Parts: sequence; structure tokens; C-alpha cells
Amino acid sequence: MRDRLQVDIAVHFGAQLPMLIRGLYYEGWEPSKVPIKLSRQQFLDSIREKIVADRVIDPLETTQAVLSVVSTYIGGGEIDKVKHSFPHDMQSLFPDLAKAA
Repeated sequence: MRDRLQVDIAVHFGAQLPMLIRGLYYEGWEPSKVPIKLSRQQFLDSIREKIVADRVIDPLETTQAVLSVVSTYIGGGEIDKVKHSFPHDMQSLFPDLAKAA
């Protein structure tokens, strides 16, 4: 997700994450190479490739679950800003904030 965002949005979002998660979020980040444009399917495929597990993991379900948890820690306005920086077809990956509240 971080690499899909504009640098200023990625930094502001990352600053709100808990310290341990923030470290993972910034690990290997190269701001001069972002944002990387990906289709919805390419985005989900990249998540599938990065998940290391001993069973098959659904990248859509995993992404939605992670974003749902993240939205409980980050203000609705900030998660909404991140959501709207994604193409329309990818915004459905984010939880409905009315339901998440």
C-alpha cells in the first residue's frame, strides 16, 4: 500500500502507526520510486507474492482485514484520505467507515 501512495500521504499515514508497525511500514521504502501504479489485480497479486504462509491465503480477504484493523487506529479522515488516493476500483478494499465505527 505504501508504495502506491504519494510520498506526503504515505509519510503522514506512517507517522500515525504504532512504533513496531511503523518500522515494518518503512522497511525498504524508496520514496524516489513512488507512487507505483498498479491495477487492482496487480496490487492483490503483489500481496499474494509477499505473504509467507504454510497455507493458501486469500489476498483480498487479508488486505481487507488489515485495512479494517488499521482503520481502528487511524482517524477516519486520514484513512479516508488514503482510500481516496487509490483508483476507484481499489477503494472497495477499504472498510466502510460507517460500519467500522
